[in-house]
Amino acid sequence: MFNSAIVRSVYAKEFREFLQDTRTLIIVFLIPLLFVPAVTLITYSTSMGVENKPSAIAVLHNDCSELPNDIAGQVQCFGPEARTTIQDNLRDGHLDAMLDMSSGTLLLANAALTAEPLQQKMEQFYLRSTYAPTPPLQIEDLQSDTSVVNIIGTSLANIIVMLIIVFSFVGALNFGMDITVGEKERGSFRLYSEFKDKIQSIFAGKLVFTSFCAALTAALGIVGILLSSVAVDTVYGSAASTSASDIDKMSAFFQYLDMLNTTDIIVVFCYLIPSIFLISALTNLLGCIAKNMKEAKLLGVLLMMALMALSKIHLGDDMFFFTAFIPVLNVFSGVNMALALEVDYAHLLVATLVNIAICMNTLFDIKKLILKEIV
Repeated sequence: MFNSAIVRSVYAKEFREFLQDTRTLIIVFLIPLLFVPAVTLITYSTSMGVENKPSAIAVLHNDCSELPNDIAGQVQCFGPEARTTIQDNLRDGHLDAMLDMSSGTLLLANAALTAEPLQQKMEQFYLRSTYAPTPPLQIEDLQSDTSVVNIIGTSLANIIVMLIIVFSFVGALNFGMDITVGEKERGSFRLYSEFKDKIQSIFAGKLVFTSFCAALTAALGIVGILLSSVAVDTVYGSAASTSASDIDKMSAFFQYLDMLNTTDIIVVFCYLIPSIFLISALTNLLGCIAKNMKEAKLLGVLLMMALMALSKIHLGDDMFFFTAFIPVLNVFSGVNMALALEVDYAHLLVATLVNIAICMNTLFDIKKLILKEIV
């Protein structure tokens, strides 16, 4: 079965060459790191409409007709009897805030994660809607776990997808591409032929190194996000910056990790692992198109950057490229449902079966290459 010695034998040389190849390190790590803030700046005007979309605000009032016209146009007004329903919508993340005029209470799903300008705006609504001296506005925090998932938002969704794509490309381009390109002078085919009876160990080794690159690139990805925030602050000014929202979403994500139990984590990995399998398998197609290793890596880097850019393009209705057109790669949708404990088992099953089929096909391709080399 699995033999770690074979994995080390096949990939140790590749790994040492990779670490010594400064040009490759720059291409697969430094360029994407700088590319993240560049894409953020270029697409800022497109994504700004999503970040700055009007807040969904509900107001409870005994007589909605008494609300000033300018306020009535920005909120949804309900009678006191709708309080329970609105609270449920607030917990689910469908509303950003609820202002109860009769009790002078502002209800928030998570006060710590609610933008300060929104709280100030609600306080102004409260003061302008009352004509007599009133007590200070009280804030009631529902501390909704479900809303935390929604706070992560589309931006973090695209960041996750983008990082997974970078992870898999880096791993496959540097440790797996020679399988399909077939550079015999590097000795790869000789090793594969020698260990043809232990092909599962070789395949496992490929996934191990892909995972290593995933962890390394994840750290760089987070740095890239922070650089994006600084870049937007510098170019557009702090008042128009998306940095606060991005950082809030990241902190919300890590805060929610503390709330997860073992079942939640297993379900999340059931979504992420098939997605990584699929993207790793897709990179092998580049080896079939490219004429040599250099061309294969170039195609991989270009495709990686194209996908990173596409993930930032807004298509309207809060839908971005990946969430709209590539359901199998819709990692965020699966993770979002998993964290909310509303698992789409049909989606999970289909994604898993599709990715297993692609991986098996890749495995058979490796075997065919080995047989071809032996003959």
